[in-house]
Amino acid sequence: REGKKPIEGWDDEGRPILSPEAKRKIYERFLRFRMFAVRDAITKAARRAQLKIMNKEWREEPEIEEEEREVKIVHKE
Repeated sequence: REGKKPIEGWDDEGRPILSPEAKRKIYERFLRFRMFAVRDAITKAARRAQLKIMNKEWREEPEIEEEEREVKIVHKE
């Protein structure tokens, strides 16, 4: 890519000094991630609530296995 570099230099502590365009891109990426994380959390919470209402197992398989391992460890001690 030709044009402006995203890093304009370095400050006294070794941190990059970003161009305004680079700052904007990072901020946009953060906002997209944040919006995705909120949608993902809402979707998972709704799914768990529906499964609980239907009296079905709502935990993921690795979560169940980890809980079983923890129970075994506690009972050994």
